[in-house]
Amino acid sequence: EVRNLGLGVSVEAVDQFQLESAGASVEYGGQGATNYVVKSGTNKLHGSTYEFFRNTLLDARGFFARTRAPEHQNEFGFNLGGPVVKNKVFFFTNYDGFRYRTGTAATLVSIPTAGARVGNFSGLPVAIFDPASTATVGGVVSRTAFAGGIIPANRISAASKYFQAGLPDPINTALLTNYLGSLPTGFNNWNTTNKVDVVLNDKSRFFALYSRGHRSQSNSYRGAGNSLPLPYTDTRLVHEIPTTAQAKYTYVLSPTILNQASLSYSRLWVPILNATIDGDWMTKAGVKGLPAGEAASSFPEVSFAGPNSPSNWRGTNSRAFTEAINNLSFQDNVQWIKGRHAVTAGLQIQWLQANEKTNAYGSLATWGFSNAQTEGFNA
Repeated sequence: EVRNLGLGVSVEAVDQFQLESAGASVEYGGQGATNYVVKSGTNKLHGSTYEFFRNTLLDARGFFARTRAPEHQNEFGFNLGGPVVKNKVFFFTNYDGFRYRTGTAATLVSIPTAGARVGNFSGLPVAIFDPASTATVGGVVSRTAFAGGIIPANRISAASKYFQAGLPDPINTALLTNYLGSLPTGFNNWNTTNKVDVVLNDKSRFFALYSRGHRSQSNSYRGAGNSLPLPYTDTRLVHEIPTTAQAKYTYVLSPTILNQASLSYSRLWVPILNATIDGDWMTKAGVKGLPAGEAASSFPEVSFAGPNSPSNWRGTNSRAFTEAINNLSFQDNVQWIKGRHAVTAGLQIQWLQANEKTNAYGSLATWGFSNAQTEGFNA
């Protein structure tokens, strides 16, 4: 519910806010509750527009930093409320847009050295053994090391050459922490909140509320796992689409008895996409026989293990995933006031549904490599 409110209802649409932190009534069961009242229209037409912004040019530089980190925020929108039928029917509507642009902190990661990309591993403190030279002599299994730690060019697969072609250049000649990078990040969000209030008579009134929002990334990077550019970093494309609707009826049975009934629905729809699914990477690299989906089309999810290994390519946050959370709730409360006492009784019925689909494209393949496979040999 938090994301539904945070991404689907603007602060500018909220009229009242209440935090139930302790001693909450039974209808707010749990560790606390946050209650909101959305604004309503009145007999007069009222409206407002707003723009809040933050910009790098307005930020102070850190004490040790030479430059200011980029950060741009813009929140803008409008409110409009008024009568449909004076004294009877009122409307309120809000639109809110939010834009955020920043970048990740510059981070050192490890990438293959310029020599390693063409088969020259002479800088490693261990030998590289030819996996195709396995031989058994006198019951002893052994392998032959590549001379000088250099793998012949004709032994490096075309697929490996294709996958490494987009790697950035190292900033030094070290085996590890040899690339310093930063990635742009940010997101766009919009939401709209709409409400209609109806005064049925002196004793009863009704309102209907509908809100919807959508948060998406401003580029392909979202909480990237390292500072490598795509397709190597661990990132994905996420859409968060909250929808909330409520109908509430209030009836005064007597000067001391009040009844409120509400029916509400919320849905959080989160389709998560693989940022490299359209690259047809495996087919272009010449790797055949993989099932359709992420396995055949996306950039490979590769892990490297062992001393002096480079940073992994992609990861678990790169995978496609779909989530849909639905909540349907009915609540009826009766409040009775007797002298200095107030008693509330009622019921709540909820239908909760959580839908999750992993491997949204139908397949997934992961690849793991270890330098133990070539740096030595143990029978």
